[in-house]
Amino acid sequence: MEHEHEHGHNHEHNHDEDGHEKSSIVARLIASGLLFLITLLLPDALKPGGFIIAYIIISYDILRRAVMGIYHGEVFDEAFLMSIATLGAIAIQEFPEAVMVMFLYQLGEFFQDMAVGKARKSVRALTESLPDTVNVYRDGKLVTVKPSEVAVGEIITAKPGEKIALDGVLISDGIAAFDTAGLTGESVPRELKKGDPVLSGYINLNSTVSVTVSKPESESAAAVIARLTEESADKKAKSELFITKFSKVYTPTVVILAVLLAIIPCFVTMSIEEEYIKRALSFLVVSCPCALVISVPLAYFSGIGTASKRGVLVKGGTVIDTLANVSDAVFDKTGTLTTGEFSISKISPLSDFSSEQILKLAAVVESGSNHPIAKAIVRAYIEKQGSELPEKVEIHEIAGIGVSADLPEGEVSVRKSSEGVDVVLNGAVIGNICISDTVKLHSAYTIKKLSEIGVTSHMLSGDRAENAKKTADVLKISDVHADLLPTGKVTAFESIKKSAHGAAVFVGDGINDAPVLALADCGFAMGGLGQAAAVEAADAVIADDDPAKVITAIKISKKTRSIAIQNIIFSLVVKFAVLVLSALGVTGIELAVFADVGVSIIAVANSLRAQSLRKERV
Repeated sequence: MEHEHEHGHNHEHNHDEDGHEKSSIVARLIASGLLFLITLLLPDALKPGGFIIAYIIISYDILRRAVMGIYHGEVFDEAFLMSIATLGAIAIQEFPEAVMVMFLYQLGEFFQDMAVGKARKSVRALTESLPDTVNVYRDGKLVTVKPSEVAVGEIITAKPGEKIALDGVLISDGIAAFDTAGLTGESVPRELKKGDPVLSGYINLNSTVSVTVSKPESESAAAVIARLTEESADKKAKSELFITKFSKVYTPTVVILAVLLAIIPCFVTMSIEEEYIKRALSFLVVSCPCALVISVPLAYFSGIGTASKRGVLVKGGTVIDTLANVSDAVFDKTGTLTTGEFSISKISPLSDFSSEQILKLAAVVESGSNHPIAKAIVRAYIEKQGSELPEKVEIHEIAGIGVSADLPEGEVSVRKSSEGVDVVLNGAVIGNICISDTVKLHSAYTIKKLSEIGVTSHMLSGDRAENAKKTADVLKISDVHADLLPTGKVTAFESIKKSAHGAAVFVGDGINDAPVLALADCGFAMGGLGQAAAVEAADAVIADDDPAKVITAIKISKKTRSIAIQNIIFSLVVKFAVLVLSALGVTGIELAVFADVGVSIIAVANSLRAQSLRKERV
C-alpha cells in the first residue's frame, strides 16, 4: 500500500537520524574526554580555556534543552539541574567539575540509548513487510496496481495464501475459506459464500477468489484499525522515567535552598555577602548528583540488556518503570495463550467402532482437504500410527457442512459440530472428534505465577465465546470477553484499565490487537507469530512467543527499579551530609567531588547487578 510504503521510508530516514545522533555523541564523548585529559597537562594559564572548550563540546545540547524547557514552562528537569550546577561550577572556577558532571551525564544517557537502540533493531528484524500491490481486472486483463489506485466497484483477485487487500463482496461460486485470525483472533477459518462480505486482512486459504471492492483503501478494515491504533496511542498516558519524576522535586528544592543560602545572610547584614554567594554556588555544584546521572541510566541499560538476552525486547526505560508496577495483565487468546493450531482433545465413539477406527475413517476422508481441522485429524492419525495413511480416496465437498468419501465400510462423511466434527457412516453418527486450539506449553504457568505476585489476569478475544471460555477454564482465567472486534477490545480494555490499581499490560499478536497494544500502559507483542502492526504498536516484543516471558520481564523490571531506587537513596544520604557540611563552610568542593566520585563507583557497581537475574524456571 502506498501509505505503508511511504511509512517504511520514513522509518528508514529515522533510523539514519538515530545512527547519526549516536555517532555524534560518541564523537563528542571522545573529543571532550581527550581534551579534558590534555588540558590537565597544560600550564595553569591555559587550563580555563581548554576546560571551557571541552565543556561546550559535551554540554551544548543539554544547555539548549534547558533553555527550551524554560521557554515551554518545563523548568525543573535533569537538563536544568545539570546546567545550573555546571554553570555554577564555572562561576566559582571549578572547571574540571563542570566538564566531568556533563561528561558523566551524557555517558549515562548514551548507555541507556544504546540498550534501547539494540532492542528496537531486534524489533525491526522481526517486523514483516506487508504486501503493497493487488491484482485487479481492467479491460479484460489482470493488472497489478497499488490498493490506493483501485476504485469502488472494481474486481480484485487473490490466490491461495494471499491476503485480501481491500474490503469487498465475494463473487466467486462455491464455499471459500479465509483465515481471519489477524482481524478477529478466531482460530477456525471462516467459510464464506458468494455475496458474503470480505474484509482487508483476511487470508485466502483454498482457491483463487474474486472480490468486488466496496470501500476505498482509506476506509478499509485495515485502515480503520490503523487509525484506531493511532488514536489509542494518543490516549495513552505519557510515562516518565523515575529519575525524571525525581528531578522535578529535587531540582527546585536545591535551587531554592541555594538561593536562600545566598540571600538570607545579605538580609541579616544588609549588605552583599560574597562569601555566602560563593557558598551558594558551591552548594549548587555539590547538589548535582553525579552518581545518579550515570548509575540510574546504567541500571536501566543493564535491565533492558538482560531482558533482551532473555528474549524480551524492551523499547525504552519507561517500559521498565511501568512493568515494575503491574496490577492487571490482559491477554489475547489465539496466538498468545494458544498456538493457533488445532489438536484432537477427545474422541467419543457412539457405536461399536473404536476410537482408533473412528480416527482412521476421519483421517482418510479428510486427507484431501487443506482445512486446518482436517490437517489436525490427519496429523493425529499419523502420529498415533507412526505411518502415512494406507489409502488415498476421492472426496466430495458438502457445501458449508463437511466432506464425504466412498470407503469399503460405506459412505463416510465428516461434518462440523459444536465440539469439532461428527463422523457419519451411511447417515448414522458413529463418533465425535473434539477439536481444540492447542494451549501453549507455559500459558497455565504464566497465569499461575502472575496470580502469585498479585497480578490479575483477563482475556480479550475475537474468537467465539464457547472457544474463549474453554481456553479460559483450562488456564483458570475468570474474566473473559469474547466475540470482540478491534473497537470492542479497546472498550473492554479501557474498562479494565480504569479499575486497575496499578499498570495494566496487554499481550497480543494480531492486527486486531494493535489498538489495545498502543493503549496499554505496556503492550507486549508476540514477535514470532505476531503481525507487523502488533509488533510496531507494542512497547515490548516477546521474541519466541512464550507467554512466560511476561513474568521474566516483570521480575527484571522490579529488580532494575529497585536498584535504581537503592542508588538514589544511597547517593542522596551521602549527598545530604556533604551539602550540610558545604553550606556550613566546613568542607571545600574538592572533598565534595571526591565523595561524589566514590559514591558513583559504588552506585555503578550496584547497577550492574541488574544483569544477574536468574533465568525463569518453567
